[in-house]
Amino acid sequence: MKNQIELAFIKLFPFYFTIDKDWNITSAGPSFLKHFPFSIGKKFKNEYIIVSPAYLNKAEDYGKLEDKLIILKKKDSNIIFRGQFIILDNLLYFSGSPWVNKMEDLNEKNISLSDFSLSDNTIDLIQLVQLQEQSSNDLKKLNDLINKRNKDLLAAQLKFQRIIQSSSDIIFELNADLMCTELYLKDESVLVIPREGYIGKYLMDVFPGEFGEMIKANINNALVTKEPLEFEFHSKVTGLWNRGHISTFELDDEITIIVSTRIIEEKKQKEIEVQTSNARLKAVINHMSIGGVLLENQQREIVLVNKTFCDLFSINVIPEYLIGADCSNSAQESSVLFKNPEHFISRITEILAKRETVIGETLEMVDGKILERYYIPIYNNNIYLGHLWKYIDITERTR
Repeated sequence: MKNQIELAFIKLFPFYFTIDKDWNITSAGPSFLKHFPFSIGKKFKNEYIIVSPAYLNKAEDYGKLEDKLIILKKKDSNIIFRGQFIILDNLLYFSGSPWVNKMEDLNEKNISLSDFSLSDNTIDLIQLVQLQEQSSNDLKKLNDLINKRNKDLLAAQLKFQRIIQSSSDIIFELNADLMCTELYLKDESVLVIPREGYIGKYLMDVFPGEFGEMIKANINNALVTKEPLEFEFHSKVTGLWNRGHISTFELDDEITIIVSTRIIEEKKQKEIEVQTSNARLKAVINHMSIGGVLLENQQREIVLVNKTFCDLFSINVIPEYLIGADCSNSAQESSVLFKNPEHFISRITEILAKRETVIGETLEMVDGKILERYYIPIYNNNIYLGHLWKYIDITERTR
């Protein structure tokens, strides 16, 4: 009949085994016996090698093994154990479990998650590693997508540059001293002064004051970066918006500067909108692989929600219908689904106030489900754009 200590070890350490003073294995836990059913009565030293600390393999007194971090390997198996020995009732108890850190290790060693104690953090470690691997894969896909978009954008910019230079209203050719050496244009009626008034004149003579200084500053930037440069300006003479383009070329130590301008009907869309969209897209791609997902903007309005989220929170609405909805009171409305509604509300408030990443918080629902919560704040250039919630049903895992 098993004593209370052995019953406790069976629940807490299903891979435990005991050794008497003669180094005989006298008892073992169910998970240990599942993999090594004929261990009882065998000599510990005949069955195992102490990988670390190796000097204990020569110990004559089994008490030398107590209170040390021990790594064991069974001689005829690929399973390695990690744990410690303690002495109880003149027996040496090993409390530990197989040393694994990824799901492939379990499959290779024919170990199942049910072999471990519910309190064993090995399961959490494996799942965390899996999540990290998934995130790395998602991030790689995102990087590949971003690189492709950058290449496409560069090709589009080059094409756009050729179009601008071929169809601009005015094209100035300047030398290194910012003297106009040539002027190309379709219609001379757009010039403020006759064409001959520009040729052989310096930039600041033709465009004195603030406008000339602005053109000169952009030229200097293009010369430093050696990259094409675009800018927009409002002409006080015509009252129209113009887009300027600057390119620099160097041939035989001579610098040529091309400044082209054309009238535009409206300013191009603000880049901040594109950056915001890209930041949200990145968060969604990185974290939509599993679970219920809710993406909110900085005003706590729904940007994206999936069906899994609606199912977990008993929201009987097509997800697309929720886009734009205000989530300010969603915590209070959903709190009745959880065993501790007050804590659910206060924790949501705390997370939103701190705007710090949350990973793997456990929540218990009234219907018995166990959820894991993740929170990802979204920033672009240190500007807060919103956040992403993800809830994963881990009920089966905890049983």
